Amino acid sequence: WHLCVGELRAECRSREGDGVERLAICRGLLTCCRKDLLVCCLDNQEKTVLLEGLFPIISALCKENLQCHYFVFQALALWLKCVKECLRQLWGARGTPLLKEDSSLCQQLVQVIWNSAESPVEGVAEFVHSSFRLLLEIYELEWQHFQDGEKRLYFSLLNRIAALPWEAKVKYFPLCALLPYVGTNVVLEQFPELPHHLLKCLSANNLSPCASETYKSLIQQQRMELCRDPSCKTAPPSEQDLAVKWAQRWQPVLLKALTSKTTLLQSNASNHLLPWTLRTFPAAFGLLQTLLSIPAAGHLRAWACLMNVQRAVSGSWPLEDRSSWETLRLALCSFDDSVRLAALNLICCSPKTREPPAPVEFTMLRQFLPFNLNSESSPFRQQLQAAVRKFLVRVRDSCLACLQDRSRVATEHTDGRMEANPVLIQGA
Repeated sequence: WHLCVGELRAECRSREGDGVERLAICRGLLTCCRKDLLVCCLDNQEKTVLLEGLFPIISALCKENLQCHYFVFQALALWLKCVKECLRQLWGARGTPLLKEDSSLCQQLVQVIWNSAESPVEGVAEFVHSSFRLLLEIYELEWQHFQDGEKRLYFSLLNRIAALPWEAKVKYFPLCALLPYVGTNVVLEQFPELPHHLLKCLSANNLSPCASETYKSLIQQQRMELCRDPSCKTAPPSEQDLAVKWAQRWQPVLLKALTSKTTLLQSNASNHLLPWTLRTFPAAFGLLQTLLSIPAAGHLRAWACLMNVQRAVSGSWPLEDRSSWETLRLALCSFDDSVRLAALNLICCSPKTREPPAPVEFTMLRQFLPFNLNSESSPFRQQLQAAVRKFLVRVRDSCLACLQDRSRVATEHTDGRMEANPVLIQGA
């Protein structure tokens, strides 16, 4: 039988009509055919091989239940990439935007992408996400070229996202893709409940990656918008000003997660939300530290997690004043196992394994161990052993570093004696 793509007639002799023969020809044209042939008009009409020839075949393959869906959606992404590269020629041939909101092409593309966003086939979701981003890029380029009124497609997609329940994974990837085009203010005005939906997602293992990625995209976009704010004409905003703006939207949500009694929510907030917050808005550390320095179990655990993350992000010891040391002592003596473990990790763990423990860290660990080695909780003992092992690795590596670089840590006397090094003495 013959496959017709524009004026091309290809004779297909396949053993099974499984769609692979159509896919192979479409992929071959997209990767090997000259772009000027793909966009040239057929029979003096506005029809082109790229739009009217290839797209109907690829969209039909996307809707069929085939065994080669991975390659089908790879071809869809290639087709969109090719359209983006040929936009100027297509505009010249048509004189109108390709992706008007009410156009058949736009509606079919959105529907194909939407229907396959949660495909269980490995690798398909990545091509679907890539296709959606390319669709938005093409729409933005067309809007900039034609200046065609409001960006109605974005708001149409936002309304479609809003109609989805918070449990749907498909709700979050298009939201992240739309952020650069509509801005965080528009998104949060359209979805005032979004922060609370993210907390619900963090309470479920299968949805926590979506929530952390969405939160990261939101705060990074917020920082970009604040730094490009036209009202700041004299000087860019300071880190403290940026942190205050972040706190107005996100501080209550993050505090609720960090002090939650739900272990999974508290753990995911500490492991995902908190690191991205401190990387994106470094001055947020001071705001959070002030609010968490309260001798209550939930606040002490959150305070210890905050200090751990700050140490990992900045690479420096976060406790600088006496009140912080007192808070650490309270955490080490807490009745709550999770609070004591969080405080212990602050003492034992460091992003640099060669960083020698401070004398006060040795002292606190010596005071902590006798009262906690006989705990009846097996998970507590396992985490205690892991933390102490990390502490001993720091001691060993810092001592080895001193021995390997004696010229920096010791001075040789004329009689051949070596001055004692405090790191070596402490490690011994």
